[in-house]
Amino acid sequence: MIPNIKNASDKFQTAAANAAIKAHMDKYGCSNQGKHFIYQVECGGKVHQIEVNSGKKYITAEVRDGHRRLTHVVGGC
Repeated sequence: MIPNIKNASDKFQTAAANAAIKAHMDKYGCSNQGKHFIYQVECGGKVHQIEVNSGKKYITAEVRDGHRRLTHVVGGC
């Protein structure tokens, strides 16, 4: 699988995203494709929320910092 990290603005967020991808792969492997999972990872003295989504050929980790529109929230309208 090809990992992709979105919205990481510093090295701590990148490290947290990589840790979330590793935790997701250890727990689920290649199953649960197309579902979103949110992990909270502590790195650099802060807790980062990382949304992980996986498919057949990719796995994406997106750092969630700041507010989001309600239409973009997982399970939103």
